Amino acid sequence: MSLVADLSRDDPMAVVRLFVQHLSVSSAGAEVRLDGPVSVRPNSRVFRAVVHADPPFRVAVKHCLNPQTGLADVAAASQQYAALKSVYEALGGCRSHSYLVARPLCHVPDLATYAMSWIDGESLTSKLRIPGVVRDGLRWFGNVGAWLGRFHSAGPVAERTVNLDERLAVVESLRGIGLTHPAFGRGLDVLRRSSSALRTLKVRISWLHGDCKTDNFLLCGDDTFGIDIGLAYENAVEYDLAMWLNNFHLVLSAPAKLHVSWLQGDLEEAFWNGYRSTGPGVSPEYVDWLRLSLILPFWYSTMTGSHSGIRKWLLNRIFASLSRRLILRIEDR
Repeated sequence: MSLVADLSRDDPMAVVRLFVQHLSVSSAGAEVRLDGPVSVRPNSRVFRAVVHADPPFRVAVKHCLNPQTGLADVAAASQQYAALKSVYEALGGCRSHSYLVARPLCHVPDLATYAMSWIDGESLTSKLRIPGVVRDGLRWFGNVGAWLGRFHSAGPVAERTVNLDERLAVVESLRGIGLTHPAFGRGLDVLRRSSSALRTLKVRISWLHGDCKTDNFLLCGDDTFGIDIGLAYENAVEYDLAMWLNNFHLVLSAPAKLHVSWLQGDLEEAFWNGYRSTGPGVSPEYVDWLRLSLILPFWYSTMTGSHSGIRKWLLNRIFASLSRRLILRIEDR
């Protein structure tokens, strides 16, 4: 086992302190003061730091972990930092427009840690509260849609015929596995029947965010930042759209957000208007098909997970409602 793995196991903060020394050297010897962690997840720890240069500036320090072992994840850190650099450069740096990512600053591969500029923003999820969302929600969602469209357009856009085989294989694997709700089985049947009409569809291929959800967009004044960008592979841009729209529906279905759920239609329309203003062409039919093909396995994994009692009952109703809505949209076309 490597020295870094040993440190990550025995004293995780030691790895971060080593990285801070590298960050100081790369900042012309300026003192770096660490604060946090401000975020702790199974796959990462994020710290806030101040680099006391002239003038001082704040940075985010991210240490990547393997969620299974809890040890430093060198490969994940390298992939994430490379993705951040690629998107930062493709979007034109930091101030050419209002659709941004954090600025990559420093990466030490062996320490599975990197630094980027600190974003003083608030996630779109946390913004979903009254009265702010009533006053500014259409602008926020339009900007997030425009960010995603610009991101897709900045990638290696190409056109190809849609490939449904992977998703259909997932769909077929869900048959006869114990989820008996009528909407679940009907959804599987609808996906199989409707797939033939999409076989000749041409779609735009570009890089994908990979974890497209309201949590991963930060709003800071007039600026919109995308965070936690995977960029691990390229596929039809409809994948990001389907993931984002499903997540948004589930977020608004949570009891804490029900008071703003009446705005869902208008906010989704604003998101689409923003996306169309900057992004490549997409197929709404394929987006709906993908949404259903993604929500059914998520429904199954949620119901067979650790949830129980009233929470499980509520989640089952939420998934059934969304699935029925998508089924009707697909069948009505």
